[in-house]
Amino acid sequence: MPAHSLEELTENGWGEVPNIITTVETSERMRVPDTISHEYIKCGDDNKVDVLVSHFNKVKQERGEAKALVFIHRDSSINQFMSELAQKDIKHRALYKEVMDINKYKSFLRKFKNGDIEMVIGTEETVRGLDFSFVGTLYLTEVPRDGIEYLHLAGRVGRMGREGEVVVLIGGEKQDRDAGRLERMYKKNNITNIKINNNNNN
Repeated sequence: MPAHSLEELTENGWGEVPNIITTVETSERMRVPDTISHEYIKCGDDNKVDVLVSHFNKVKQERGEAKALVFIHRDSSINQFMSELAQKDIKHRALYKEVMDINKYKSFLRKFKNGDIEMVIGTEETVRGLDFSFVGTLYLTEVPRDGIEYLHLAGRVGRMGREGEVVVLIGGEKQDRDAGRLERMYKKNNITNIKINNNNNN
């Protein structure tokens, strides 16, 4: 995966406010490293935030610290998710579609690295290209469209041989169907390090 520095992007015409830091190549040969574990949690649509926070706090307790990316499928859902998350004791930040200038990006990245921000919430579009190689946990609030999308998203953690985990929250009336669809993605991508958690409170 070729990476480009801010200086290189500026020299190549991205101007003073580049918001793309890393490019990702699509390839049928892509695979998830063995250092990444995979889990899906069945829960209600109305308690996804509670389940996510509970899981995150457990990871934080085990490791002493935790940093996570949360992918929301729709921009309109970010505000709702943030509203619910605001009631929890987690230092978080949302990434929207606005272009982030270099100084703001560096400040944001520094805060995320040193723990002033523990969790970043965004969509695939708003986070695309940003390099968070230090993040250990990725949460998906919906099942990805297909196996290729899952590989791209899962590639956000476990970089450079680091351990990581991808956690998918599956809610709604069609969760059994979605769980089956996700398991087929696992199988297609030769993913075997899987944990299943039924956290339904219905």
